[in-house]
Amino acid sequence: MQQTGDIDAAYPPARQGWAMVAILLLIYIVSQLDRMTFSLLGEHIRRDLGLSDLQLSYLLGSAFALAYALGGIPFGWAIDRYSRRKVIWAAVSLWSIGTVACGLARGFGQMFGARAVIGAGESVMVPANQSVLSDMFPPEKLPFALSIYSIGFAVGMGISLAIGGLLTQIIPPDSLHALPFVGQLKGWQLIFLLIGFPGLLVALLIFVLREPPRHRSADAAPIPGFGDYGRHVRRNMRFFVPLHLAGIMATLVIQSLFAWTSIFYQRIHGWPIEQVGYWQGIMMVVGPAIGLPLHGLVAGRLLRSGRRDGQLRYVAWTFAVALPPL
Repeated sequence: MQQTGDIDAAYPPARQGWAMVAILLLIYIVSQLDRMTFSLLGEHIRRDLGLSDLQLSYLLGSAFALAYALGGIPFGWAIDRYSRRKVIWAAVSLWSIGTVACGLARGFGQMFGARAVIGAGESVMVPANQSVLSDMFPPEKLPFALSIYSIGFAVGMGISLAIGGLLTQIIPPDSLHALPFVGQLKGWQLIFLLIGFPGLLVALLIFVLREPPRHRSADAAPIPGFGDYGRHVRRNMRFFVPLHLAGIMATLVIQSLFAWTSIFYQRIHGWPIEQVGYWQGIMMVVGPAIGLPLHGLVAGRLLRSGRRDGQLRYVAWTFAVALPPL
């Protein structure tokens, strides 16, 4: 059923808003655990499934990214029209099933499909969470709330790398395990099962809090469709084309680093998985945990100052600072 906006609805109490941030943060951490463990175990997956580096790159990138991009369209449509809690629950359950399927895959095709399921499920997180949080916090407090929530992106990667490294010590990736109804699995396959099933329970946490009312004015226009969006983009090409090109290039660099850094340390420097997980996990937690709240405070201040392009300029400045280390 279509969800209509409440006219002049008050924002929920701050404690409810921050409780929702905590729940969404935990869900986001689970998503990163499912995503980053694949990179950490990539060398074992490549060897045991008889894959080339090109095929591994398809699993790390194309399978996930294409489904992520395409899945965002129907999920975004559903978010605008149906209960966001139910949409988030369905998405978390979907990618958790995909993670379990990674552990059961016996070849490239099956693994490609499992990775695509994860990508499709995780595509809901950004639009759904931003939609929910924008109705939990007034505009002047929203940037800081979003920055705290975004810590889940960094913390989730750090925790997933650390947990993945710990699990490889407990369950060696090359070890053999016989499970009822499944048969014999390698250790890395068992790890996927162990991190996938808990996601089905975490998905239920979204129902702990009530969904906030949608904030729309009495004379608000109907929810725009795809055609309206296309016309809006065509009218503002000078803005959208550079913005999307910048986003594509930034994503290309960032996702390449995320996908191949663990494999690089294992293959080139001979680091064991637990060492990679430990040090890369620390790096991914400490830096963003400091930077993201700071970015949120700066973005909120720029918004309050009345500079319409202030936030975009700030993003450009931060990327310029990040270029020399690369």
